[in-house]
Formats: sequence, structure tokens, C-alpha cells
Amino acid sequence: DYPEEDLIILKKAVPLHDIGKIGIHDNVLTKPARLTPEEFEHMKEHARIGYEILKELPRKLPKVAAIIALQHHERWDGTGYPQGLAGEDIHELGRITCIADVFDALTSPRVYRPEAWTVEKTMDFIRAGRGSQFDPKLADLFLEDPDAISEIMTRHRDNPDAIRELPSSHIERKDRKGRLLQWKANYRAFDAPVILFFFLDPIMKKGSYLDYGMFIQSVM
Repeated sequence: DYPEEDLIILKKAVPLHDIGKIGIHDNVLTKPARLTPEEFEHMKEHARIGYEILKELPRKLPKVAAIIALQHHERWDGTGYPQGLAGEDIHELGRITCIADVFDALTSPRVYRPEAWTVEKTMDFIRAGRGSQFDPKLADLFLEDPDAISEIMTRHRDNPDAIRELPSSHIERKDRKGRLLQWKANYRAFDAPVILFFFLDPIMKKGSYLDYGMFIQSVM
């Protein structure tokens, strides 16, 4: 059980789990096919990049988000990345986000998989992964009420129409558009700053990870 204040922070921190993808090459992020081993190694760097961006910021929210960014691809059986942590050595927030991220990814269209999975198929995948990819207790909690999960998914689905509000010069940048679509619509209070962050990043390319982090904090 989490205090209400922590739940509010968690709700705002989880959608920053992939913020490190700002450091991943666009040709990898938008590739409409299976990544090569070399490309996958590069993709895996986003976990550490996200952590480096967020870890030095003084507020509680980015510190929580830093843990989530670093650990959301760890697996219960120790075969995940970037640290190869196993079991309860993985922070509970990382284990929670791992399940939520996989569910969201599989039930959403992706450039490499245009057709989204059904909720039922995705639930079966998570069920099969309990004790290997996923914390078995948390997986069981997630699987208890598929109707509630479906309702939440419908209510908080990504909203591509929001991109139409951006300047046309930005809409034409399909690489940025593809990345923007990954952000969760349930992070309403941070949607505009995240969009701003992605479109300012070419200006900030010479900055350090801390520079990126300070920018994020300035718009929280």
C-alpha cells in the first residue's frame, strides 16, 4: 500500500520511464522491423540515459522517476537490463512499471508491429511471464480484474490528435512524432512540457544529462 501522496508522485513519474530515448538514434526508434543485435544494444542504453537525466534533481518526483527509468526493463529472473537485477533486488516501482509498460506496448500499435494485441492475448502473455519476466505477486494482482484494466486502458489511451496542435514544421518531423506517440495520455499535467522537451532537444544536444534534467524540472 502506498500513501496517497506517493501514488500521485508515482502517477507522474511512471510516464518518464522512457525519457532516455531522447539519446537513442531515430533510425533505431522508428525502424519498422526487428532490431539487429547491435541496434538492440544501443536501444538498451535508454534506461541508463534516463537515469542520468533524472538522478541529480533534488525533488522527490524525478528521483522516483530515475529509479523507474533505470529498472523498468529488469526481469524477475535476472535476465533483464541494464543491471541484471533479479527478484526483490529490483525496486518495486521498477517491477510495477515493467508490467504496465509491457501491457501498454503490446496493446498499442507500434512501428514494428502495426496491429495491437487484444487485452486477452496480452493478459495471457503476462500470465505466462509471471516468475520469469514479471514479479509473480504483482502479476497476479494485475491479472485479477481484466475488465478494470480494459476500462483504464480505454480511458487513458494515447491521443495522436494532440500532435495536430503543434506547429506544422514539427508535425512534418515524423521521427519526433513517432517518439511523442509513446508518451502516456494519463500524464496530462506533463504532456505539453514533454512535447516541448522533445522539440527543443536539437538545441540542447551539446548539453549534459544534468542540463536535460534541469530543463525537465523547470517545466514540472
